[in-house]
Amino acid sequence: MKFYNIKTTSIKLLLIISLFSTISLAQNNVASPYSRFGLGSLNDHHSPAYQTMGGASVAMADYNQLNIDNPASYSFLSQYRPVFEVDFSSSFLTLEANDVTSNVNASSINKFALGLPLNKRLGMGLGFMPYSSTGYDITAIENDPDLGEINYLYTGTGGLNKAFLAFSGQILNQGDTSVLSVGVDASFVFGGGTQTRRIEFSELENSVNTNAREATRVSGFLFNTGVQYKKKLNKKLKFSAGATFSLNGKLTGSKDVVVNSYATRGLQEAVQDTLLINSEVEGSINVPMSIALGTALEINNNFTLSAQVKQQNWGDYSEEFGNIQGDTLQNSNRISLGLAYRPFDMFSSEPFLQKIQYRAGVHYGNTPVKYNNNSLTELGMSFGLGIPMSSKRHKPSITTLHLGVQHNIRSTTEASAIKETATTVYFGISIMPGAGDRWFNRRKIN
Repeated sequence: MKFYNIKTTSIKLLLIISLFSTISLAQNNVASPYSRFGLGSLNDHHSPAYQTMGGASVAMADYNQLNIDNPASYSFLSQYRPVFEVDFSSSFLTLEANDVTSNVNASSINKFALGLPLNKRLGMGLGFMPYSSTGYDITAIENDPDLGEINYLYTGTGGLNKAFLAFSGQILNQGDTSVLSVGVDASFVFGGGTQTRRIEFSELENSVNTNAREATRVSGFLFNTGVQYKKKLNKKLKFSAGATFSLNGKLTGSKDVVVNSYATRGLQEAVQDTLLINSEVEGSINVPMSIALGTALEINNNFTLSAQVKQQNWGDYSEEFGNIQGDTLQNSNRISLGLAYRPFDMFSSEPFLQKIQYRAGVHYGNTPVKYNNNSLTELGMSFGLGIPMSSKRHKPSITTLHLGVQHNIRSTTEASAIKETATTVYFGISIMPGAGDRWFNRRKIN
């Protein structure tokens, strides 16, 4: 008789984390005024391990942590040892414009994912995470000599989530000499958001104000392919290269638009007239292709340098919901550099601090947003730790705790634009069976 040996305690833990993650991801929020454009602020917080290396991840693959940026990485997972990951982040933002400063913050679960090694050359991954988030509350004030103070109020909430399934396989495997892996993932993206724009005449008696509300709901499939190549150059050097390519995708759904006028009576608002109603206007959103290329060099099995370039053609972004026009965006690009250093292997007998992995990185690029024909750029630096978790049974366990911090600045050359400074703290955990465990392996009973 054959049966599969599965650690039931850890499976229960997985189910608890899964339920908690599914509930909490719907509460993901962001507090950036630039999330007003396009699909919102895109989620690039895929893993604290690689995020704190500047995001230079496309050429990276590890046996004990997931790289969902490149689907080709799953074939490098260790057989019989799946990896569960959940990541959190908290961002503290400072917004500056026209000598006015505001502080806001937001927290979220960034990812829940599972990587499964199918055999020595095949792997798969699945998970659930935010795709983009919208969250802003902006007030602009204009002083008119005839109408007095005019307030322009812009608010937005919502976002898109995605559930993904990925497979990868090694089409070339020459042991430690060279390995070539390819992969593909399919993501189901769904969700929506609500945006409102108000004009209020605060000093004009018996004034009639205007409120425009737009609600969007969309869903659809997006596809991403990847390749990774690893080669051992000599006893001290290992080289790897990676690339990903995402195809053009389409999200379909509907949009509701309501415009009405209202008057303010104390703390209450009284609707005066409905100026426009467009309900269930069917349409689609075109999500443009992207490409990323990266390389990495591992030295002495403990020091890694990585570099990556990525571009997405957001200039091809479009929304088609009747005569309702979407935002005009620009192509985005990003250059990332990262390094990681672990003095000694986590299984060595060296002191604990010598087995921690230390990570750092920088990145710079153009975002999809343009303000008055000026590109919104982002410059960031990061630092993180990969801490092996010890246990009584396995010293140490292969489970790793990820801690990190990233500091970003978004700005343009336009003097009136909002400068956004964000400090984000990351926390994540990669749960993996210990050195003495082999999950999902077959045992025989006579």
